[in-house]
Amino acid sequence: MKVVKYQMKVKITKNGKETTFERTFRHLVNARKFIKELTEDEDVKCTPLNSAGDTFTKECKGEKVSYFFEIKRIRIVKPKKETGKKEEAKQQQQEKSAPSPTQPTQS
Repeated sequence: MKVVKYQMKVKITKNGKETTFERTFRHLVNARKFIKELTEDEDVKCTPLNSAGDTFTKECKGEKVSYFFEIKRIRIVKPKKETGKKEEAKQQQQEKSAPSPTQPTQS
């Protein structure tokens, strides 16, 4: 099972002032809803969501306002469990319990 998240970068230009921020979403649907809610109040025309590989882009323009959205798909990598330490501990216990072949046994 692949687990992904979506990193969105938003660039807003209003009246010559530029603002950028980033958001992270677990599902692409939530990112689309965020775009819709953000551009809903302004009278802007938006391009469809374009995809190129793992990157989605969308641009909205209106009078004195422009939005640029860039969404990147990032795969979540779960940290691997450290089994090496456990295996080393088991080997050491086995070595302690079993007599070593170099030591002579008393008969």
